Amino acid sequence: NMPACHAGDRRFDPGRDRLMQRKKRFHLHWCDRFFIVNDDCCLIGFCFDQFFCTLVLYEEKGALTVWMKEIGSVEEMEKLAARIGSYLRPPDVLTLEGDLGAGKTTFTKALAKAIGVTRTVSSPTFTIIKQYEGDYPFNHLDVYRLADSEEDLGWDELFYGDAISVVEWAQFIEEELPEERLELVIYHTGPDSRRVEFTPKSERFTRICEEIFT
Repeated sequence: NMPACHAGDRRFDPGRDRLMQRKKRFHLHWCDRFFIVNDDCCLIGFCFDQFFCTLVLYEEKGALTVWMKEIGSVEEMEKLAARIGSYLRPPDVLTLEGDLGAGKTTFTKALAKAIGVTRTVSSPTFTIIKQYEGDYPFNHLDVYRLADSEEDLGWDELFYGDAISVVEWAQFIEEELPEERLELVIYHTGPDSRRVEFTPKSERFTRICEEIFT
């Protein structure tokens, strides 16, 4: 089972914080298979089809599509990550956020395996970055320690080179991230269940999400 979040751990979590902000801002109403969300400046609707749903947020600046999938086990998380990994090519960048213990490392290990990494993938919390060789080079970053830091790890080489990158706590290097990326957030929805939320930030990642979820 994916470990639950430690009750005594007060470390700020962007995934949990973003979900709380969304709950404060919008009012969700469940009707049949639809959620309708009303707000002064936007309307959100998403429809479930088994475990798949599509959320479309309309704002003045355009439409943002968020794809979600409910996960009930470690095995389902690994299969989802492997399928995503099969579409990736350098220099693709994925940002990965979520509750502590939600399964971020489980997801990253399965994704790395899908692109041919044979070494054991572990969290780079204390080293900031770990690099692996597979069918393509693979970068796994945890940039939590770079909060309020202007340290440059050679972002252009990392994000625009010949590697696929997964970045945890990516909000701390927001200005360094490429505009074209896939943002993922994993939420706790139960002791063993999770919801994975995908926000594609390019046409290519949008097409990948469409192929995976439709």
